[in-house]
Amino acid sequence: MDSARNVIANFTVKETIDWSLVDGVEETCINSASALATALYEAGTDGYPNLIKVVQGTYTGLFAYSGSEDYDLNLEGGYETGCATRSYNPELTILNGDINADDIGDGVVLDLNTTNPSGTGNITVDGFHVKNGQNGVDEGGCMRVFSADGSTTLIGNIVNNCIAEMAEA
Repeated sequence: MDSARNVIANFTVKETIDWSLVDGVEETCINSASALATALYEAGTDGYPNLIKVVQGTYTGLFAYSGSEDYDLNLEGGYETGCATRSYNPELTILNGDINADDIGDGVVLDLNTTNPSGTGNITVDGFHVKNGQNGVDEGGCMRVFSADGSTTLIGNIVNNCIAEMAEA
């Protein structure tokens, strides 16, 4: 991937996210698709590294992060209600890109991008089953992750039923 990637996300902020500063990292516990979309949006500009803990369940939607900062983003699935305990089983936290329930993906399910060209922020995605993604423009049908100079780490995820194709000019 080259550094000229753009993330386009259209959603309405519907949730108020409760963030807690823990050892210099903003943390939150998420239990709805709209809260996940909002948390990813807020994490891109809040001036802190972020840990988004996602409660077990199915989250249908297309989720995007566009961070212009030089901070890490950690996205972790498998938490029980309240986020006090976590199960390391990606089947428990599902991100589903089939918005209209027609068994066809409706876009890139998880699109994470640091937009600071000299940024060293790392992106980690841990413990999700990501499915039903489609991208007819470039790479990444289910997950498209790009960090300018930082690292990208994908741990313990399941990705299936995804389509990505490079468009011809």
